[in-house]
Amino acid sequence: MREGHLTPTDALELTASSDADVVASREGAVNRIFTGGTLMLLSGPTLFVGGFFFETDLQVLGMLAVLGSIALAGTGMTLIGLAAKHLRRFGGPLGSSFLTALGGFGASVLVWFVSMAMLMFNIAEGSLVGALNRFAGMGMVFFTVMLVAVVIAGLIRWAAGASIRDES
Repeated sequence: MREGHLTPTDALELTASSDADVVASREGAVNRIFTGGTLMLLSGPTLFVGGFFFETDLQVLGMLAVLGSIALAGTGMTLIGLAAKHLRRFGGPLGSSFLTALGGFGASVLVWFVSMAMLMFNIAEGSLVGALNRFAGMGMVFFTVMLVAVVIAGLIRWAAGASIRDES
């Protein structure tokens, strides 16, 4: 954001927010990203350990570990996506778009997790599970495309020499 390019909304936000607001918002965003990243990192070992239980008498435990891994990853990405609020308010558009896309992908993974759990535990079958699977799949595709588009936009801006935080 360059001085001569402030919109009225930007100027209002800059005057309305104090240093304490910025620090509190940053702390909340950092906590969400740290917690979400930790959950995402825990999903890998959970999936790895669950793989040892397949083709044994404890196959159900392996399936639960796989479901738990999916839930951990989806929850972690969704929490990271919640940090976009800080970047929308105090940061650049590409950073907030990236976190929003990551959070949307995580929410889609959680919908997929719900449909898998419903199928595994025989809570629902047929059209409801199919609809949830399609909805989750569409969300994952949409937010993956959004993530790729944001990364490409950032690379183009970087290659052109523009600052990520500049709003042209």
